[in-house]
Amino acid sequence: MFKKNKVILPAALIILAFIGYRFMFQKDPSSGNSALAVESKVADGGQSVIGKDLIVTLSKLKSLVLDETFFKDPVFNSLNDFSTSIAPQEVGRTNPFSPIGGLSASDNGDFSADKKVKN
Repeated sequence: MFKKNKVILPAALIILAFIGYRFMFQKDPSSGNSALAVESKVADGGQSVIGKDLIVTLSKLKSLVLDETFFKDPVFNSLNDFSTSIAPQEVGRTNPFSPIGGLSASDNGDFSADKKVKN
């Protein structure tokens, strides 16, 4: 009985792993052979469905009207700016990944011993 379980259990695990792989990682057979294929669906009006939501959002944005009196309101103008300015700092090395004090890559990618990295 114990020998039978030693054979059945690994076989069942291999079958379950194969089914899981097929279910999770294999592409849908109805999508065709090309991984980059894009199917263009056509709506009732003859327009492509792809990007239709973008066009609807764009038309909503074009019809948007801003009330500029908000920016002239004294309450808005009384707001204080608490931002802090960032002091200018030194620029670092041209290639931060090159070894410190070691060889640097030239423009064509070759390493030369005569070009030292400036820290």
